[in-house]
Amino acid sequence: NNSEKKIGLRNMDDQKQRHVSHSPKSRLHEISSASGPWLHAWYDPMAHLKSTSSRIATVDITNDGNHALLVVDDSKRLKVFRGMNLISSHKLLDHASCLSIFYPSSLRKGGHSNNPNNNPNNPSRSSSLPAVGVGTGSYVYIYRSMRPYYKFTLPTIKINSDELHIWNSARLNSNISNQETLNLLIELQKTLQTQSSENNVQSLTFRSMFILSITDKTEQLKYIESYKSAELMVNTCITCMTSIQKQDVETNAISSLIIGTENNEILFLDSSGCNIDKTINIPSTPFHLSVIGLLSVDYRIVIATRSNTIYTIRNGKLLGNFIQLESAITSMIAFNKNIIVSCINKTLYAYHIKGNNIKLWSLYFKHNITTIEPMIGNQFQGNDNNFFLCGFENGEIAMYNNNQQIHLLKSASNSPITALKFGKYGREDSTLIILNQTGCLNVKIMSRR
Repeated sequence: NNSEKKIGLRNMDDQKQRHVSHSPKSRLHEISSASGPWLHAWYDPMAHLKSTSSRIATVDITNDGNHALLVVDDSKRLKVFRGMNLISSHKLLDHASCLSIFYPSSLRKGGHSNNPNNNPNNPSRSSSLPAVGVGTGSYVYIYRSMRPYYKFTLPTIKINSDELHIWNSARLNSNISNQETLNLLIELQKTLQTQSSENNVQSLTFRSMFILSITDKTEQLKYIESYKSAELMVNTCITCMTSIQKQDVETNAISSLIIGTENNEILFLDSSGCNIDKTINIPSTPFHLSVIGLLSVDYRIVIATRSNTIYTIRNGKLLGNFIQLESAITSMIAFNKNIIVSCINKTLYAYHIKGNNIKLWSLYFKHNITTIEPMIGNQFQGNDNNFFLCGFENGEIAMYNNNQQIHLLKSASNSPITALKFGKYGREDSTLIILNQTGCLNVKIMSRR
């Protein structure tokens, strides 16, 4: 009887070990082993890709399961990589601030496909190829099949009606002298200064402020003469951009663009990327957007701003609670139920997604944090799992699960990390793309063990 009990206990221990070997904790132990989780795939020290995380993306541009790498770099080009080759390069008219992928709602011409993902009768799936949106100045250049398709222009900023009337009169009425225009501008400036204590008082445009700042009266009249023939318009600039899926979490589900602008606006575009569905004003200028949820169900947009404040838009409304940081924000991600944010004081903070000022945890480092990238995939699922990557100024990349460091990847050079992108590349599901300040391109593949 005693021997049978011992054999039974051994079998129970074996079953427990088998159960533990497939648990998330055992996988964490494997990741934290000395060899690390990364396999070397490709290194190109002469790639000359000087970019940031907001300007790189991976996407299946031809719907064949082979994901390509898209990079907009400082050379004003949109470059497309497949495997270890540069397959195309598209020249841009100006420097780009952001890049985003979305799946438009328009149907692709041609016959029906046997693939259920391309079924036109399914309203939540896009039957067209993914579209690439590149934010440049006041425009979003949209590419389909990596060909220029449409240019979306941001609406102009509303101008003070009195100032607009002064310049329109000077342009259309030849009887109004430049001296009269100057006198009207001076009077308008004094009027606005007395009303500056009131809310929603529009300031003068740069054109008028520049002329009024000149001390020489002759020069003022000279600039009025040169400017009055042009219509008075004020354009804004794109600071950040992302996409949100409409009602399905599948990769090729219909999605649309969300744009942050220099004049403190968040613009929601329709699925075609041609029209504005909604505009929400926020108190400060946004520079990073993170989306959680679906547009037709329930969603949150977490917004990092230049005033060291994080705001949240939930279901089309700006929430009253916000997160105020101690110093300038360098990078931010929001996924699962957490907001991870890094600041210029070499500190990493975690907050709950509800957007209150209660910190979950904080970490302090010796080097500045340059970028943060979430690790999203089936192998990282779990109630308490929040995997993400941190790039540092000394060239190191750390993998974290919440506030626990899992692995530290040290690069051969000490060049600062400028961009990280984790996701699909080629046929691999878990690939890490690394760019540093010298322009080197490094691709790592996560081990499947």
